[in-house]
Amino acid sequence: MGEVYLADDSRLNRKVALKILPAALSDDQERLGRFEQEAFTTSALNHPNLLTVYEFGNEDGIHFLATEFIEGETLRDKLNGGNTNFYEVLDIAQQIAFALSAAHAAGIIHRDIKPENVMIRPDGIVKVLDFGLAKLTEEKTEDIESQARTHRQVISQAGMILGTVAYMSPEQAEGKGIDAQTDIWSLGVILYEMLTGRMPFAGATIFETVINILTKEPKPIGELNAKTPLSLEHIVNKSLRKEKAERYQTAKDLLIDLKSLEKRLEFEAELERSSPPNKQTDGKLQFSEANVTEKISIVHLHNFSAEFTPIVGREKESAEIRGLLQRTDVRLVTMTGVGGTGKTSLAKVVARQMLTEFTDGVFFVELAAIKNPDLVISTIAQPLGVKEAGGKPILEVLKDYLRDKQMLLVVDNFEQVIEAAPQIAELLSAANRLKILITSRSLLRLSAEREFIVPPLSLPSESKYVSVDELSNYEAIKLFVERARNTKPNFTLSQQNAQTVAEICNRLEGLPLAIELAAARIKFLSPQAILTKLENRLKLLTGGARDLPARQQTMRGAVEWSYDLLTEEEKCLFRHLAVFAGGFTFEAAEAVAGCHFSAAGKEEMISEQETLEIEQLTIDTFDGVTSLVDKSLLVSKEQANGETRFRMLEVVREYALELLETRGEAEAMRRSHAEYFLALGEEAEPHLQSAQSVEWLNRLEEEHDNLRAALQWSLDRDAAIAARLAAGIWRLWTFHSYLTEGRGWLEAALEQSNNAPAE
Repeated sequence: MGEVYLADDSRLNRKVALKILPAALSDDQERLGRFEQEAFTTSALNHPNLLTVYEFGNEDGIHFLATEFIEGETLRDKLNGGNTNFYEVLDIAQQIAFALSAAHAAGIIHRDIKPENVMIRPDGIVKVLDFGLAKLTEEKTEDIESQARTHRQVISQAGMILGTVAYMSPEQAEGKGIDAQTDIWSLGVILYEMLTGRMPFAGATIFETVINILTKEPKPIGELNAKTPLSLEHIVNKSLRKEKAERYQTAKDLLIDLKSLEKRLEFEAELERSSPPNKQTDGKLQFSEANVTEKISIVHLHNFSAEFTPIVGREKESAEIRGLLQRTDVRLVTMTGVGGTGKTSLAKVVARQMLTEFTDGVFFVELAAIKNPDLVISTIAQPLGVKEAGGKPILEVLKDYLRDKQMLLVVDNFEQVIEAAPQIAELLSAANRLKILITSRSLLRLSAEREFIVPPLSLPSESKYVSVDELSNYEAIKLFVERARNTKPNFTLSQQNAQTVAEICNRLEGLPLAIELAAARIKFLSPQAILTKLENRLKLLTGGARDLPARQQTMRGAVEWSYDLLTEEEKCLFRHLAVFAGGFTFEAAEAVAGCHFSAAGKEEMISEQETLEIEQLTIDTFDGVTSLVDKSLLVSKEQANGETRFRMLEVVREYALELLETRGEAEAMRRSHAEYFLALGEEAEPHLQSAQSVEWLNRLEEEHDNLRAALQWSLDRDAAIAARLAAGIWRLWTFHSYLTEGRGWLEAALEQSNNAPAE
């Protein structure tokens, strides 16, 4: 906007930059408004990193602005030259942040921070230019507002999008209200560009760029520039948070973090200089950006050992967990999921990603080896170096130690010491800057707790063909291929085996541990052979790495660990619920799978017909099902009609069915199951000829797997049930196009009925 000339100030004998708005453009009220806005706002500021205004006026219809002349180059020129090193990045960013802090304190938002508006003098001084799009926000700028009110009404109306798109914050791109955090975002974009040489949200078009700003996360800086210290990557990431509440609140806060990082680097450099030379350096000081990165990692306290196997996928989940922990209103996050979902690995990834965000460190605490809840606090204290002293209880000593710490504790495998949950609450209460990330198959049920359910890995659809290239993008497939190559380096996903691998991963429901154990068999078995052997999952899924805990070496061990932590009542209910195929409702669980415990504590199976305390049974069954969900042995999903449906993952159900057989409970439970679904089928039959037919057909469709299981059992055990059930649901087969299957069931039921002995 305007033209800039180098001019001589003859009175003061100095060179000045003369910016003019030609007479031909003076009638353009928007251009004139911005030109005057720049003059008013810039002249109100006096700061070494901001342009100094000497004079503003109008001569013969030509509006002009005389400012200091800055020799040097723009930041854009410097970036194009490709000669920006890590220390210059820090220095430039600090000076821009310093300038913004001063402008914001004066109630001025720049709104167009970009490399073209940043000048760098030969002596390294940075100047922020061009306040033509600036917005005035504070009461202290009333004098400026009175001069520029007319122009600002033209250029600062709500809903207008002003600025350079690639550097716009989400709120700016949407035309929403802006504040200092808008400039902070733009500086974050500049930092990202200086470190990586590319834009974080670039799209092929302006529209695509805006969409990326609003919805996408930038590629991690470390992947583009491995020399970038984690501390600086965190600073950039925090500047680019889409939610303003998670972004730096002020430029001063950002400046403090940049200066803190610089001081740590200087300290590490001094240590390097004062250290005796080693054989590798031959007495010469070696201090490169790679050294800096390594040093910064050391500065952040942690107790992590080297990882032997990288995690596959989980970018979305790790980002969501980090987002929870970064919220000011979240102190405790519990990652739940059935054994084998990869909770521990994911927690370690999140912890490593957050090393720079906790001043006093990130510490990993493993609880799997302890069973006594009384040992939890001393186990947490151990990696922190906290010990009992003076007869004071270790809990009190630990609370005192953590009181002023800004720290993240990652506590792994809490489910077997769940009774210690109140002590976790005490730690959080005593230390208001402490955050805790817990992995557990069971919720702690604390008021501060936020649950994050770790889902299975992403899977391809079983119902449609997917190309090899598309399949290779799914996390479950990636994991199978990577682990298969550990035992068979030449294994590749090909046109011949891709669909089989996909079916294996789907049969294993995306469970990382199960997929890893199956892939380990690739050394001696083809994918097709593995798929065939999955008829007995628990037998196949063994042979995990010997340096892992026993519960992670076999799928049976993973499920057995959870089962052993149940109460006797829960164990009984868990076994009985395995009779359901394809899931169940609470009503079905209550009718089929209830357990009654006598005074001696021995469970007895009951049915609806028995004269027991049905009201008490209802409460017990409800609590039991809820507890099994909380302990990750059942998964729940709300249906479109608002009803909740429960199911076991198949590998979990297989284990429960084994127990059902070995305990001698299978026959009675299958009869109870068949009788319940017979009652449902006979209840449905008249409704299938009424106005409610669609609703009842959908209900039967939802229970189709259970109906099939009931038919199969009754064909072998009670032909009368089979015949009655087939007669009740035959319209399901007709209306939903299961004609061949339905004919088969009906013929088998009739044959069994004819062959049944007369009573």
